[in-house]
Amino acid sequence: MKKKRMVIPILLATGLAFQAQAQERLTQFQVRNAIDVRTPIMNDSINPKGEKHSTKMLLKTPVMLNLPEAPMQALTADTAGFLSLQKAETNHKIYVFKTNIRAERFLKGKLKVTSPVRWELFIDGVSRQTKEVAEDSITSASSREIAISMEPERDYEITFKLLSATEDKAAPTLKCELIKNAPFKEIACTLTPDAKQRFSLDNTVYGNRTISVAISPSGKYLLTRYWNNHSAQRSRTYCVLSDLKTGKVLLSNAREGMQWMPKSDKLYYTVPALNGNDVIALDPATLREEVVLQGIPEQGFTWSPNEDFLIYYPREEGVAEHGPLRRIVSPADRIPNTRGRSFLAKYDIASGASERLTYGNHSTYLQDISPDGKYMVYSTSKENITQRPFSLSSLYLV
Repeated sequence: MKKKRMVIPILLATGLAFQAQAQERLTQFQVRNAIDVRTPIMNDSINPKGEKHSTKMLLKTPVMLNLPEAPMQALTADTAGFLSLQKAETNHKIYVFKTNIRAERFLKGKLKVTSPVRWELFIDGVSRQTKEVAEDSITSASSREIAISMEPERDYEITFKLLSATEDKAAPTLKCELIKNAPFKEIACTLTPDAKQRFSLDNTVYGNRTISVAISPSGKYLLTRYWNNHSAQRSRTYCVLSDLKTGKVLLSNAREGMQWMPKSDKLYYTVPALNGNDVIALDPATLREEVVLQGIPEQGFTWSPNEDFLIYYPREEGVAEHGPLRRIVSPADRIPNTRGRSFLAKYDIASGASERLTYGNHSTYLQDISPDGKYMVYSTSKENITQRPFSLSSLYLV
C-alpha cells in the first residue's frame, strides 16, 4: 500500500517537469519608446468601402519594425510572465516589443499570446496574427495561439505591435509563452533578444557582396559592382567608382551598365537618341560627362583597341511561315526565333559609315581584335574550327 502511495507523487512530479519543459515564457524584450497615433480627420462618415472608422484600424498604422536609430530599452516580465507599460492618456500609443527564439533542434509548437489590448504579432517581419478587440482587465484578457516551426540553431525574430487606446480600461500588458508539441518537449530553446546570432545558410545567400570588378586601362581607377540581396524577391545592384591608390570613393552610386573604354580612362554607357543611340563618357578625374558618339546603330557593340571604330552585331530574320502548317527545317527550328542570324559590321567613327563584314546563312561571332586594330578573329555556327583570322583593312581571311 505504501508503494502505491509513493507512485502518485512521483508521477505528478514527472508530469510537472514535462509540462515545464513543454511550456516556456518569453520574459525578456527590447521595447521601443511609445509612438503617438491620432484619429484622422473625418471628411465623411465612411470610407470608399462603406466602412466606418474604428479604433482597431489604428493598429494597422504602418510602423517600421527594424528602425536602426530608434531608442530601445530592455524590459523583463514579472513573476506571472506579464510585461506592462504606461496606458495612453491623450493620443493613442503604439508599442513595439522584440525578442528572439532559437531552438537547438527542429521544433514545432505554438506561441500563446495573452493581452487585454489590441495587438499584432510578426515572425521575421511577417504578420502572423492580429487581435482587434480590447478587454477591460488582465483577468478577462483573451489568448491567441500561433503555430511556429523552427529549424535548428536558426534565430526567429518575434515582434509585437501593441495599441493602447485612450478609451481602453486596461493598461497595455503582454504575456507570451512558447508551447512545444509533444514530440519536442525535451528540446532546449534560447529566448532572449540579445543572444549572439548563429551563422546560417541565409548568411551565405543574402547580404551585400561583390559580383564583378573592372580596372581602368591605366590601372588608376576601379569600378566595383555589388549585389545587395535582401530576400528571394527583393534585391538591388549598384556600382562604386574608386581610386585604387588611395581607396577614395569617387562615385558611390555609378550608373548601372557602365564599362571602361579600351584606351582612355573613361567609363561609357549608351542612351536612346532621336536616331540610334548616343554614347556618353564619364571622366573619373572630374566626374563630368560628355557625348562622344551620336546616332550609332542600336545593336550591342565592341570598341576597337584604338577607339577609332566599333564592331557591332546586326541581325537578319529568316523567312517567316504563315498558314495552318509550318515547315520544320531542322530540329532547332522548333524553337522560336531560331531562323534569325547575327553578323558582324564595322562602324567607322570618322565617317559614320557602317560596313558589313560577314554575310551568309550562318551566324558570326567576334572572338578578338588585334592590338593594332588590323585583324580580328571570328567564329561561325557552322564550322568546327571556331577561330578564323580576318583582315579588317582589306576584308580577306588570313
